[in-house]
Amino acid sequence: MTDALPRRTYLYFAAQSINLTAAVMSVTMAAIVGSTLAPSAAWATVPYGCQFLFVLLATYPAARLMASIGRKKAFLLGIPMKDVLQEIQLNDEVVKALLTRGGKYGPFLALAEACELNSNLVSSLADSLSLSPEDVNKAHLSALAWTQSVTT
Repeated sequence: MTDALPRRTYLYFAAQSINLTAAVMSVTMAAIVGSTLAPSAAWATVPYGCQFLFVLLATYPAARLMASIGRKKAFLLGIPMKDVLQEIQLNDEVVKALLTRGGKYGPFLALAEACELNSNLVSSLADSLSLSPEDVNKAHLSALAWTQSVTT
């Protein structure tokens, strides 16, 4: 067969190639920069891992909201978290963590946010959860592997 693929197929291929290249570069640069800034190599990818963890934690509520009220309404800016959470059905502990940073998941959310902000609180928050830098890095790698498995 000599039928050419539609133009949008080639555009999609190019966009995916650029996206995957950027993702690999981002992970590589985060590890290199992290290893020069971190007090030990074990902490090198903690901020990047926490960023992925936070995105992972936020994705499910966002998807439920979009399913409930539609994507266009969900992307409107300025909606208070409390109003968003009233539109979707989530476990009470998850809601408590998102609204007050309390409950069973609150400290983990605080750790994820501290990692995202590259805060000095990462070490103390990890310690308060009895997590070693190795534990946090393993969780990061596990989250990355899970994300890869559900997106391919």
